[in-house]
Amino acid sequence: MPGKGTRAFGGDREIMVVSPGYLQEMDIHLDREETRELAGQGKTVIYMLSGDQPMGAVALTDLIRKNPGVRSSNSRIWAYDA
Repeated sequence: MPGKGTRAFGGDREIMVVSPGYLQEMDIHLDREETRELAGQGKTVIYMLSGDQPMGAVALTDLIRKNPGVRSSNSRIWAYDA
């Protein structure tokens, strides 16, 4: 899934971590206020799916420190209601 995400298999279950572009391409709609707000803040939101069913999302951001060249990551993770 170059440029779209990654997938793993556990038994007969397929788990994917994908980009918003992949969701659009596959016509999977996850219109959530939390993801819109975080994306609007410049965070990268990625999604976890089991097959085509949403499991959750992760919002990623890089924090730039005062010391040049030193960076840290910050993330927020939540699960979707089944």
